Amino acid sequence: MALIDSESPDVEGGANRVDGYQYGVLINNEGERFFDEGEDARAHTYAKLGRIIFEQPGHTAYIVVDEPLKDMMRATGPGDRVEADSVEELLEDLGCKSPEVGAETVAEFNAACDPGEFDPDSLDGNATEGLGLEKSNWAIPIDEPPYYGYSVTGGITFGFGGIEMDTDGRAIDTVGRPIPGLYVAGNTTGGLFFENYPGGTGLQNGAVFGRRAAEHADGFLSED
Repeated sequence: MALIDSESPDVEGGANRVDGYQYGVLINNEGERFFDEGEDARAHTYAKLGRIIFEQPGHTAYIVVDEPLKDMMRATGPGDRVEADSVEELLEDLGCKSPEVGAETVAEFNAACDPGEFDPDSLDGNATEGLGLEKSNWAIPIDEPPYYGYSVTGGITFGFGGIEMDTDGRAIDTVGRPIPGLYVAGNTTGGLFFENYPGGTGLQNGAVFGRRAAEHADGFLSED
């Protein structure tokens, strides 16, 4: 379940991703942070983050950045980027149920930042100190208006975890036996990922197990 624009259609939404959350802060409807935004690069957190956001009140969260970070936040969905002169106003305009608490949360976050050189292309070690939920990297104050944000939610992009298989891509039945003639590859495979998904590895999965399955099937058919 990936992080997507909350204005996306219910089904067949196409590309509705929002990038750049790792550089700002994520606020839920109670005005609280709930995730270490700087845990890792987007490609290593977006899949599990969509589910975590969907578990928040109202299935929604709000990305907040300021003027220096606005170009770091990009979206391909239908929703418009919201702009405001204060964090509280921004969160209110985005639909947050507790904008005043959210503004206090951002102020506390800012006070916990003591950044060195900001490097958006690596885990730069800029971490907060003293928060109940720290930010591990890219923790720089969000304090230069205007402020910008998106409302985001979680959206299913493909099946995550599928049929049990062996190393030749053969589907395994309920008693542990390969099912003759039935193979799996790509996102139909089970046992490779759980909870999170590194971006792009589904393609690698499809290539590897597609070839393994094809080679085994070719040998199986040749024997027949």
